Amino acid sequence: MPVNDTAAPCGERHTPATEPFPTSLREQAAFAVQALASAAAAGYQRIGFWRMIDGLSCQQPGIWGAIRDDDSPRPVALALRTAIHAFSGFSQAQLTRDGAVTTVVLDKPGGQVTVLWNTSGAPISVHVSSPRAQTMLGEDMSLAPDGDGWRVDLEPATAHAPSDPPGTFYLGGPPVVVS
Repeated sequence: MPVNDTAAPCGERHTPATEPFPTSLREQAAFAVQALASAAAAGYQRIGFWRMIDGLSCQQPGIWGAIRDDDSPRPVALALRTAIHAFSGFSQAQLTRDGAVTTVVLDKPGGQVTVLWNTSGAPISVHVSSPRAQTMLGEDMSLAPDGDGWRVDLEPATAHAPSDPPGTFYLGGPPVVVS
C-alpha cells in the first residue's frame, strides 16, 4: 500500500507511521512488475492485483488500488500495463538470482523478454545482449554499449521496513524490461 499518495482523497490518513511496510508509489509499481514476473516463473497461469480501484478511500484502512477513487491512475497502473504487454503470450519463464540481481527470462514466440531488478541498497550495472529496454512504467531507455552488448543500470532497492535488519529490503528496486 502506498503511503505517500497525497493526490488520493484522504491520502494523509495513510502514512508511514500507521503502516508496518511503508511503501512509496514507485515501490508499489516495482512490486507489481516483480510479482507478475515471479508468478510467471513459478508457473502461475493467472494472477490478480488487489485492488484495481481504491473504493471509498476515506472509509478504508488502506488505499491499495491501481486507480484512485477519482479515476486517476497511480504509477502502478502504468507498471501493470507494461508487464502485461511485455509478458503476454509467454510459454515458460525462469527466475535466477546472481548476487543482488534477480532475473526472470520469459520465452515468447519470436524471442525472449528479460526482467531485471536489484535487491541491494546500491546501484548495479549488468550486461545484456539486447539494446531494447523499458522502465517499469513503459518508458524507452537508452542503453550504453558494453563490449558485445549493452549496459543496464539498475537502481537500488529502497523499501525497508522499520523492523528489517540494516541492508535488507522487502521489495527490489525498479525493474527494467529488456526485449
